[in-house]
This record gives sequence, structure tokens and C-alpha cells, in this order.
Amino acid sequence: MTAGFTRPAGMGRWSLLAFVAILFAGGLVGCGSRFPDPQRGGEYERVVLLEEGTGTWCVNCPRAAENIEELLEKMPLDTTKVVVLALHSVAPDTFATAETEARVARLGMAAFPTIVFDATEKAQNDNVSTLETLLEEHRKIGSPLKIGLTASVSADSVLYEINIEASSKNKSSVEGMLHVALVEDSVAFTNAIWSYLAHVVRRIPEPASADSCSLDPGEILTLHRSLVREGEWILPLTAVVWVESGENLEVIQAASSKIESEPPN
Repeated sequence: MTAGFTRPAGMGRWSLLAFVAILFAGGLVGCGSRFPDPQRGGEYERVVLLEEGTGTWCVNCPRAAENIEELLEKMPLDTTKVVVLALHSVAPDTFATAETEARVARLGMAAFPTIVFDATEKAQNDNVSTLETLLEEHRKIGSPLKIGLTASVSADSVLYEINIEASSKNKSSVEGMLHVALVEDSVAFTNAIWSYLAHVVRRIPEPASADSCSLDPGEILTLHRSLVREGEWILPLTAVVWVESGENLEVIQAASSKIESEPPN
């Protein structure tokens, strides 16, 4: 991964510096202590959240995207190990939104491409071997939560039914914040450096007070959420949810549900 910021065409020096300052103000993802909370593990298989800071203007980002796809191809088809969010950033990227920019700032992505696991650990490079090693290291911890997710679409919205279960083996309650996102899996897009776009985040709203959750050992929580769907976002879409720790903002558990067919008329 190339260190430093690749400046998009048309971005002036001062606007670039201002943007980078905003990103750093969001706080850098810590890389000194990989797993700061030794109690964060658990009996459930962990689904890892992989977030990629990217841009249609970024000359090194297609390579990172290809490496992520190679990583996904290495996994058994019947096992969900990782959920991928491609966070587009900085005009003139038309897939960048206020919501994706807020998440980029939250993760402290100040160079592109940047790949972050479970909102806590930046990959030092985007080599497939590096990504595979980090994925397995995060997965082996397990999770104190299990998330079941079903999603459906209407003409103008995506409906989420979320079931969060806390392990009965937990020693205390699990505090966290529910997040939701909507991903367009494959987008027809070409320019001088890109031939396709995958895992494009279309919606990733900031959580509200109602998204705060606390689960005692063995407790099951059922939640319903919905996101507006724009007409140009085509199937397949993937609904994504995750719970972040209320203390260190680390992802505790994630889940996804692919939507491949329109509702019957």
C-alpha cells in the first residue's frame, strides 16, 4: 500500500490540507494494542468487518480492491467470514457521500487505499497474504454476540430484521451501538484506472440513541430498521449490520444478508 495521499484532480492544496486535517481530527485507528480488551472474545464464530477507504480517482485503489476479491475467493462458499464495505471518499468521486465521508473520518483514513479490520486495526499493506493473516487473527477470537439478519426490498426501501443474541457464557452484559449499512455489490463503472466497482457503500448512517443496546448473558434482542433505496441501485444488494463496543468503538460482531431478487408484484 502506498503511503500518503493521492490528490484527486482538481483538488487544490489548501482544500486537500483541510480535508486531511478533518480526517486526523476523527482520530487514528490504534495499531499498537491489537486486542485491547481481553474479554471481547466469546463462543460464537466472529464475522469480521473489513472497511476499505477508496476512490474512483485513486490510482492504487484498484489493486487493493482486486486483492480483497482474491481474499474472498479463498473462502468456502458456505461460510461467511468477512463483510466488506468499500467507503468511497473525496470529490470528484460521485460515490462519495456525507455518510461515507463521516465513516472515513471516524476510522482515521488519511491515505488511500486504507483497509481497516473491525474498526481497530489498519492493514500495513493490501497484500492478499497480509489480509488473510489479519482476517484469521480477528476471527479466532470469537465473539460474545451472535447476529441473525434477514433483509428484503421494496421499490424504495430496504427492511432489516435483526436478532442479536448474547452468549449465556458471558460474565457480564455486552454494551454496544448498532450500525447498519447498505451495499451495492457490483456497479458498472469505468474510467482510466477502474473497470468495475464492488461492495460500494450506498448508505451508512450514523447510529441514533435508539441504536444503543445492552444485552445480559443469554438475552436475545430483536430490532427492525429500514433504509431508503434509490431507484438506480440495482440488485444484488447486501444489507450489513454490526455492533460496536460502547467503550473503544471496536466491532464486536457483524452480519450480512444478500438481496438478489425484487419482491413479487
